[in-house]
Formats: sequence, structure tokens, C-alpha cells
Amino acid sequence: MRAAAVAFDALAKNAPIYDWMHEQLERAKEANASLIVFPALVGNLFKSEADFIEKTFSLSERFPDICICPGSFFETAGGRTYHTSFVVHGGKRLWKQRQLYLAKWERKRQLSRGNELVVFEMHGVKTAIILNTDVFYPQVARFAAMQGVTIVLSPLSLIKPASFAKQLSGLWQNVQQNLFFAIESAFNGSFMDASFHGKTIIHAPLELNERQNGIVKMTDDGLIMHDLPLGKLDRAKRLYNPIRQLNIPAYRKLF
Repeated sequence: MRAAAVAFDALAKNAPIYDWMHEQLERAKEANASLIVFPALVGNLFKSEADFIEKTFSLSERFPDICICPGSFFETAGGRTYHTSFVVHGGKRLWKQRQLYLAKWERKRQLSRGNELVVFEMHGVKTAIILNTDVFYPQVARFAAMQGVTIVLSPLSLIKPASFAKQLSGLWQNVQQNLFFAIESAFNGSFMDASFHGKTIIHAPLELNERQNGIVKMTDDGLIMHDLPLGKLDRAKRLYNPIRQLNIPAYRKLF
């Protein structure tokens, strides 16, 4: 499976956000990517929540061969506001994930928490969205791994000041501890009087990474792609599989 990750930089805001997303999808299509992940908060740059969802479905219809995770947005439902991401394919929304834990800046904006980690099959591969702040709560990634997840999609908005070391303490560390692939797409810029910065990274277990650092591709802006060697993951687990050493029943009712 060829996966793509997109970094959002401040320069991209000079053009309409829909046009920018369309351009990234064109490039992904030309490279035969079957999955693309956009950064967190991208949905909030549209005119409205409804406009974001409508235009995302439109993009999905234009690129029916690509599963699209269009980043994230602030979803209003039942008098509450959630930080939410989803996946669309062929013009239909297939899976939705609300963020489970909240950072200080998210609590300050009175966001609410989700209560379930959704595990779904994408192109026949077990997948989950670990959204934004949830990457820093290791029980989320561990729960996903226990459900047999092979790919994690992760729109990210890391508030400044933040270091690369802090970012690595999130998803990169969870990939190595739980052995799955992850597509992490970062928002770089300003939103609601806050500034954000992070690297966009395609992660793999050390055993499946030629440089043995777990970082397959990385960028500050633009688009990166990589063919995920899904068939080799079992080999990596034979070398090192921490799940076998855990008290699995203790995690069953985590969410």
C-alpha cells in the first residue's frame, strides 16, 4: 500500500484550502497512492463545518481510488464540541474518530472528549485514527495494537513551544512499542491565537526501516509518500512482540 502524508505550512494559506487539498490529491493520484492523511485543524480553515464536509466528499468523488483522511475539525453535536477526524472513500464517510484526551489548549476552548477508539478495515487492513493529543497517551496506541491494528492515521497539531523530541515521545515511541505503521501529518501555522509546528512523518517499526531509526520519510512542508511493507510486519513481531508480555484483559474495557 502506498501511503501519503501532507504537511501544512503557513504559505499554503495564501491559496484557498480546497485548492491546496486538490493539488495534493492530484500528486498522490499520479504516484498511485491509495491513502492520504492531511494535518489536524485543516477542516477549521473552511467557511464552516458543513462546507468542510461537503467539499471533502466532493474531493473523495474526484479521487475514488484514494482513502482520504482530511485532517481534523471541531465538530458540533448535541450541544458539545469535539476534535474529530474521519476517513472518506468514494464520496462516502466510512469511519469517524473523536479525540479521547484533551491538552490544556483544547480544554481551554471547552472541547469535549470522545469515548471510543474505532478500529476499521481500510483496503482490507485493520486501521485506527489516533488523533492529535491522543498520541501522548500510550494506552490508546496499546489498545489499538491489541485489536490487531496495522496502520495508524494521525493528524497532528502540536502547539508551540514544542521540540522534535516531544513529538517523538508521542507517535514514534508508540510505533516502536506496539509495532504498527503510522502516517503522521502536522499542521504548521496559526489558529485561534495559537501557533503550531511539527514534522510530517511516515513511521515504521525499527525492524522494517533500512536506517533502523523508525522514520521512513519526514518533511516540514509538502507531500511525502512510501510503500508500506505490510507483509513484513509479522516478521518484525517474531523478532520483538511486547503485546505477548501484557495483561491483555486489563485493556479490554479501557474505552
